[in-house]
Amino acid sequence: NNTANTDIYLQWSDDNGATWSPQVRVNKDVLQDNKTEGSRAQFSPQIAVDPVTGTVVVSWYDASQDASNARVNVFVATSVDGGATWSDAQFVNTPKTAVDALN
Repeated sequence: NNTANTDIYLQWSDDNGATWSPQVRVNKDVLQDNKTEGSRAQFSPQIAVDPVTGTVVVSWYDASQDASNARVNVFVATSVDGGATWSDAQFVNTPKTAVDALN
């Protein structure tokens, strides 16, 4: 078990904390994704709810794009069913492009 791996979960209560929903995982990196090994860090989630549509939006820092698990990007996922299911996470940082002297 990799204790450095962290994931983003949502859990809610409709009765002032007397009972809680099951946890629902927001990020979707897994061992089988052939990219992240399912073990890169995700942390510092933020949540917002659109008061008109009820869309739930979660953003977080995510190291899934860096093999060294050191540099992070910001990702966002949305739910239109109260947090039961989540969209694929979208990368929201401004992309940086490396340019060599010949180009």
